Amino acid sequence: MWGESYNELGRRPSGNRSQGTPALFGNAFFRRPTLLVSEDPNVKIDAQQFAEPIESLAARFPSYQALMAPALTSADEALAAAEKSALALDRTAAASSVAQAGKQVAALRDAVAKQDGADQAAALWEIDHVRARIDGALSEVVSMSIAVNADRTNSWPERTSASI
Repeated sequence: MWGESYNELGRRPSGNRSQGTPALFGNAFFRRPTLLVSEDPNVKIDAQQFAEPIESLAARFPSYQALMAPALTSADEALAAAEKSALALDRTAAASSVAQAGKQVAALRDAVAKQDGADQAAALWEIDHVRARIDGALSEVVSMSIAVNADRTNSWPERTSASI
């Protein structure tokens, strides 16, 4: 058995189904729908809650809404432009748009940090998490660009019909 992976052990018809991937055997765990359950039985979780635009964050902090709304709207527009550029395989424009959104969120954080308010710490925490997600998106766009450039056929010697 030495040298076999758990997946190989599970696929083998030896009767030993304690190892391997349960999905290979049609386990009901993998066939049931995924759902989230709230700790509070009075709160219903809707999938649309997780698809809210970034600009909706401003409404959660009424004392900073006038400051946050324009910056978050602009960052959301930059991220939408980045998505369109990425789908068009224009990685340079996508990275530029994501970087622009990150700069706007960084400037917003500095502006909120200079203000005084009861919910300043919560607002800064939320802005930091938005910025972390934007930084992650930027690294994904840049790394995807590097991978795409590395996969081009011009990085390998050209093959012709005579060399095959």
